[in-house]
Amino acid sequence: MMSRASLEWMAGFFDGEGWLDVHKTTTTKGYTTWQLRAAITNTDRQLLEDFLEAFGGHIYRRKKVKTHHRETFTWVVGNEIALPFLKVMLPHVRAERNKARIALGIEFQTQKRRGGHRAKDGYSARQERFYERMRELTRRPHPQ
Repeated sequence: MMSRASLEWMAGFFDGEGWLDVHKTTTTKGYTTWQLRAAITNTDRQLLEDFLEAFGGHIYRRKKVKTHHRETFTWVVGNEIALPFLKVMLPHVRAERNKARIALGIEFQTQKRRGGHRAKDGYSARQERFYERMRELTRRPHPQ
């Protein structure tokens, strides 16, 4: 079990360096799928290993954009694995925008249908609304 200080530190790190989105894709058969993803990108892989150990997920090495850039890594959790992470982070994050995104992510994942591609219960429309709401929360306001 992690200490409260560790959770608060992790939440602060996620607050500053992390991101959360609903990724939308269309399969080759024409079905639309939505995936909740939480991630953190950083140059210090060891910091990300702490998240991997505590919450699972994967760490990926990111390709350098320019030769003089440092190597970066991204820790990612998605769908069911993201849900416990978000529930633990929610009480500790400070940024209101991130609190709203996390709450929306929790709602999205808990209402997600398990199995099957076609839904007559409005599932696709509901998931699309979550996707659009998350995009709206993620957009940065334009400078005035």
